[in-house]
Amino acid sequence: MSRVWRVARYRFRATFRRRWGGYLAVTLLIALLGGIAMGAVAGARRNQSAYPAFLASTHPSDLTLPTALYSPALGFKTGYDPAILAKIRRLPHVKRVESSVELNSGPVDAGGKPLKTPPNFNVGSDDSLDGLFFDQNRITITQGRMADPARADEMVVSAGVAKVLAADGIHLGGIVHSDIFSNAQSNEPLNVLLAHPYRRIDLRVVGVGVLSNAVIQDDVDVIGSEFTLQTPALARQLLQCCIASTLTGIELDGGSRYVGATEAGLQQINPLLSRFSVASIAEAKVERAVKPESIAFGVFGLIAALAALLIAGQAIGRQLGSAGDDLEVLRALGAGPAMTGSDGLIGVIGAVVIGAVLAGAVALGLSPLAPIGPARRVYPTRGVAFDATVLGIGVAVLIVALTAVAVGLAYRNAPHRVARRSTRLGARRSRAAR
Repeated sequence: MSRVWRVARYRFRATFRRRWGGYLAVTLLIALLGGIAMGAVAGARRNQSAYPAFLASTHPSDLTLPTALYSPALGFKTGYDPAILAKIRRLPHVKRVESSVELNSGPVDAGGKPLKTPPNFNVGSDDSLDGLFFDQNRITITQGRMADPARADEMVVSAGVAKVLAADGIHLGGIVHSDIFSNAQSNEPLNVLLAHPYRRIDLRVVGVGVLSNAVIQDDVDVIGSEFTLQTPALARQLLQCCIASTLTGIELDGGSRYVGATEAGLQQINPLLSRFSVASIAEAKVERAVKPESIAFGVFGLIAALAALLIAGQAIGRQLGSAGDDLEVLRALGAGPAMTGSDGLIGVIGAVVIGAVLAGAVALGLSPLAPIGPARRVYPTRGVAFDATVLGIGVAVLIVALTAVAVGLAYRNAPHRVARRSTRLGARRSRAAR
């Protein structure tokens, strides 16, 4: 065996200058096709996990629901009821409760007239009370920055509201005039309200953001996806006069495991607390929506992997077959099947290993292309991503599979076996002649 290894090393050194072009071709084929294959499969995995990763970065509530609504007809004398929130905090498994209130307010121009909006364009004027949308159900900022919770004169808006404001000449950093009305004014005619607001404030637009549940939208979601978000500093000034409703986010100790028990407890507090938004359901809906893209991504990767194995296998076969005359000379000099079969394998296997490692590097370089689709704009960690599972298995499969192909072809192309096959074929042809 040592003689075979010494001859193989000698032959590799002696023929490298003549064969290096073939080795390079094998290396580049494996690197490019294998890299594309691994990059696509890793991209499919990243695409499917993009929304859960984004959602986790927003510190989502397990349950979100309205907890108060100003409606004397339904028995609610105010849009904010701290007693209900206190009862919710005492429920089993409740870890954290944060709320946002909806102001009786709307943007107006310098003359006090409401800003023009498209038909069926509904804007929620949300005002975080104790951190909802700031540190829980956190809004993702796509332009500008988050409003300072300690400042009462800053706001963040959705992309749709930003377009409406831009049509009126108000851009990022601009001032929006907002009229605020008290609950007592809710029955007054619109012209009286606009003429005599409870208070008028100026708010600076410091950022444009997106809600976590608005990444994938259907026709129902679009209705509630446009918003203006003010700060806790402003909410505390208006709690006693101007709150239309309260939205509350509940974080549970056991996550979605205790959602059912918590819903039952909420209905015991007040039967009207029944319009629940469950984070796990929203997450499942988004994952179903992006699954076709992920499957297409993965199938493309598998096709590229098969192409890499087939094309690289053909290139390896040509490289080993180009030494046919040399093998005949080696056989004439007394080389056995093991010695002739190992000729050229060192270079080919080296090219396979280097190509597979480079394929991993190519896949790593392609990783910033994922995720694709609507989750890409909010994905928190865009850039190079190292998927150890795909890259490790992919590099190993390329090395093992193509090495096996090379060894198999070298075994089959050994002169002794070629001559034996030719003899058998010759005997079969002469039988008809006889």
